[in-house]
Amino acid sequence: MIGETPPEVGASVLDIAMGRLAEYRATVAGLWRLRSYLGADQWDARPEDVRRAEEVHAPGGVAIPEAHAECEECDAWWWAEQLALGEEELSEAVDCRVYLERHHHAAHGGTTSTARPA
Repeated sequence: MIGETPPEVGASVLDIAMGRLAEYRATVAGLWRLRSYLGADQWDARPEDVRRAEEVHAPGGVAIPEAHAECEECDAWWWAEQLALGEEELSEAVDCRVYLERHHHAAHGGTTSTARPA
């Protein structure tokens, strides 16, 4: 759990109350403003409901290695895809995979696999 100290702006976090991966944006009236990686969707979360991305386990209980391996954007799309799969939101998972592939092609000159970006 992160606790009372907010993470750095742009850090990947998980709102466990909503079950959504997000990016920390700001503190507003004691709540933390989070933004979805899938668009402009923003919401406020209680600090006690927010976890650092690397403290969370993937669906099925498999521990995920430390977040932000080499590319934060690749990592964020991978996380969003895993969470969508865990919630059986297959359309959202496919969207995440498409955005991951597009980003990886544009930023890294290649395609990804089904594995987590290294």
